[in-house]
Amino acid sequence: MPETSLHSPVHFLISGICGVLAVIVSPLNYTIVALVQPNYSLFNQSISELGSTGAPFGTYISTCFFLSGLFEMTCASGLYPALSRTKHALWGSILIAMAGFFNSTCSGLFPLDPGYSGMLHDATSIIGEVAMIFAPFVLLPAMKSNQEWKGVGKITLIVGIAFLVIVALTPFAGIYNAGEGFVQRIGDFAYYFWLFCIAMKFFRTYKNSIVVINAKGPPNDVNVNE
Repeated sequence: MPETSLHSPVHFLISGICGVLAVIVSPLNYTIVALVQPNYSLFNQSISELGSTGAPFGTYISTCFFLSGLFEMTCASGLYPALSRTKHALWGSILIAMAGFFNSTCSGLFPLDPGYSGMLHDATSIIGEVAMIFAPFVLLPAMKSNQEWKGVGKITLIVGIAFLVIVALTPFAGIYNAGEGFVQRIGDFAYYFWLFCIAMKFFRTYKNSIVVINAKGPPNDVNVNE
């Protein structure tokens, strides 16, 4: 089996690294920028406003969004082979990739503004958020049926329930203009915490795969003269 095949240990290692990079590039950066940007409210203003057209760090944050989405999609690509190529693993990984593309990469491509870019930003974000909400519940059966991933499955269930609670609270925060940014951040941090846990599991899967390969040893040499 070549090392570059999609189900090789190297693929799990790359998926894990990209999962960690997604966490570093997006939530860590936009949290730091939110703390230093003048007249910005972590509690009441959305994350997207940090990358909006004309914002002090707009271009930097938009770049972070774009790169984070690419890392999220790469991380998601490892779930299907890691979870025994089941139907739930396939669709769950597609949903995480969709969340990365529509909610992160597209947010970088279409910064928030009063024009068409803002409209595309809102439209793609909705698609990404819907994918994000469904992803834990779609992946959960695949994780529960895989002995190595049962621990992450428990976290996945908790995160999925948290997403539903946040979805229920978000409209009220918007209506009363109280804590919209705070509620959004709870959801975002829950998502990236989940992604980080998946990334850590990829590192363990990579290590276990290497152990199995080493235990099998090199293939027997075939003497063509015999």
